[in-house]
Amino acid sequence: MEEGKFKNSTFLIDDMKSLYSDPALSDIKLRTETETFQAHAAVLSARSPVFRAMFTTDMKEKNNGCVDIPDVDNDTLRQMILYMYTDQLEFWSGKMQLCYTRLLTNTKLRA
Repeated sequence: MEEGKFKNSTFLIDDMKSLYSDPALSDIKLRTETETFQAHAAVLSARSPVFRAMFTTDMKEKNNGCVDIPDVDNDTLRQMILYMYTDQLEFWSGKMQLCYTRLLTNTKLRA
């Protein structure tokens, strides 16, 4: 066996997709006006300074385990969460650019 290789190994991206798909260990909820998404604060914090601030300071999101994002539609948020877990997108839209900018800078969406 080659050094550093394991038999039947998976790729990190597949493991991260699996982690996102399985809510068993999730510890945070992201909520639009009509849907709630399970996620992992550690993953979100690693990918967004805005989430990191929410989960490492005494903000309401840390205390209640839920982040309300009412100005983002379900499909956009679903794709952005998947991007945060895998660094891959199925498509990139203007709404996703706005959402991503918000997650990096904590600015309000204006669409």
